[in-house]
Amino acid sequence: MQRALFKSKVVEGSSLPAKVPAEPLSAEDRETYAVASWKGYFDSSETVATGEHKKFRVYKASGGQENCVFVLLHGAGHTALSWCMVSRLLKSKGFSVLSYDMRGHGGSVISPPCKENDFDVNTLAMDAVQVLCAEFPEKLPSIILVGHSMGGSIAAQVASGPHGDVDKTGKWNRVAKAIKALVVVDVVEGTALEALPRMTKILQNRPESFPSVESAVQWTYRSHLVRNLESAKISVPPQVVEDQDNAGQYKWRTDLLGSEEYWDSWFRGLSKKFLAPNIPKMLILAGTDRLDTELTIAQMQGKYQLVLLPQCGHSIQEDDPVTIAEHLVTFKNRYM
Repeated sequence: MQRALFKSKVVEGSSLPAKVPAEPLSAEDRETYAVASWKGYFDSSETVATGEHKKFRVYKASGGQENCVFVLLHGAGHTALSWCMVSRLLKSKGFSVLSYDMRGHGGSVISPPCKENDFDVNTLAMDAVQVLCAEFPEKLPSIILVGHSMGGSIAAQVASGPHGDVDKTGKWNRVAKAIKALVVVDVVEGTALEALPRMTKILQNRPESFPSVESAVQWTYRSHLVRNLESAKISVPPQVVEDQDNAGQYKWRTDLLGSEEYWDSWFRGLSKKFLAPNIPKMLILAGTDRLDTELTIAQMQGKYQLVLLPQCGHSIQEDDPVTIAEHLVTFKNRYM
């Protein structure tokens, strides 16, 4: 979900434009907002099957340190490519990166009898576990698990698990033990739950379709949902797909409105899950207003590192990838 998930300008006064059809772009604008390739940011893209009916698009970059990997989880409606610029920067510092499109997002394909739009927090957590075990079948590297927005909820779920009875194989325990540090980006329980009642209206104000992929890039950038045009030209295109029922139009890849029944599961209990693992933890926020009471007390007790980037919107890793990468590298070097 976008910046509107929290106490932000979108929620309070709304920087999202009113719902109007997206207009075709001029030739100049089509060039300005032209789709850019992920190559040069990640080294490779591959399809990883975690079962007969589950295939995930995985992106990787190798910086040389294969025994330690940054695993980057994206937010709802986004894809792994929201981490493209951070990935390039981490690689340049000698670190390896793995990111993937969650089910119902980007290039991942979930077919019946599995449900592509099953966005329950435990389902998404188990997907992460299975992707990592498929990528590293023999020995898992040390993992620095980083999640943005909904991805932060999934990261905390995985690191504090197993939860429930979804894992009969012991894979979740194996992954949890490999996680040596946890980073959550711009999501906290209190403000997320408070904002949920307004989410339906906010999502309904988005354009339902676009006349081109470039038009979707333009709308996202001009709406300040992503403030970095270089990143938007890479991260936005996989968020839309051709509309098979409306020739020449593109619609959102992920049905966020249809995921409403799962929103509460993403965020309820998040603070406890984030604080539970006995590993180094960092919380990166765009403003102190997002801190709830439990996190405020824990921060005062030194249970995690807090980083504030008030100059950014909700998509912090896209708006200011240099600062995010610097904080991730410093955090890793300090604790590992």
